[in-house]
Amino acid sequence: MSTIRPARTALYVLAASASPAALVIRRGPSKWWHFLLWNRDTGMVEPGSWFHGMVYPAECDISPRGDFFVFLALRGCGAPPAWTAICRPPFVRAVAFWPQDCARYGGGYFDERLPVVWLNIPADTITPHLSERLPIEFGYQEERGQFFGSLTERLRRAGWKPEKKGASGRWVLPSPDRKWELLLEFPATAGSPQPDPAAPGHAGGGEYAVRQRGDTAPHAALAGTEWAGWNSKNLLSLAGEGTLRTARPGNPQESLTALDLRALQPGSSRQLPRRSPAARVPHP
Repeated sequence: MSTIRPARTALYVLAASASPAALVIRRGPSKWWHFLLWNRDTGMVEPGSWFHGMVYPAECDISPRGDFFVFLALRGCGAPPAWTAICRPPFVRAVAFWPQDCARYGGGYFDERLPVVWLNIPADTITPHLSERLPIEFGYQEERGQFFGSLTERLRRAGWKPEKKGASGRWVLPSPDRKWELLLEFPATAGSPQPDPAAPGHAGGGEYAVRQRGDTAPHAALAGTEWAGWNSKNLLSLAGEGTLRTARPGNPQESLTALDLRALQPGSSRQLPRRSPAARVPHP
């Protein structure tokens, strides 16, 4: 008798750079996507919208304070078949909406210095539908094919730096207290030193590890991690294998808090605890 294995749950995390907020985009089952807002400092999770269709996480982004996000979606049927939207996380109700005939372009990137979202949409595109006045401006492609928000730009904005000057295959992110650092290594790409465009932690993407700063000992690989970052308490924030976790950098395999999202089905997030099982996240 064959054993039915549960479908793999993929997690994509968009972390705000000026707040502990992070938007978790969870895929599964099949073409279902679930949006959740994760406070990396408190462990609080706010479940949001379910969406059936296709979402392109590499073309999505969250604003520095975590109050808006931009995403590219495709349903393939209906009118329009695809669109770019700006929403308030963790819900996909659009406050700004650009209908598209395909998903070959779209999505965008929030500027770290200016209240601007740079959109991968031609400047001569249709005027957006707005449901409210927004405190951000819209920037468009001056030339068709121009692209905003490459993985390299996103890594730099989050505080990652190439481990060696002039190289970009291995990146380092120090903890807020500068005692530890995360490493993100991308597979070598023939003829190009640039990171693979696939999202870190996913097929063709990078692998994470952690080490004490200045330590020459082998670093600890974070197996199964699809995304890693720091919270303001110098603890690791980790996403992978369908679970959101917090851990000490010296013992990343032991979770201080953990929230398993694998069993969620459309509509089931009403039973999801809004806080990770541990009531408090202790200081290391």
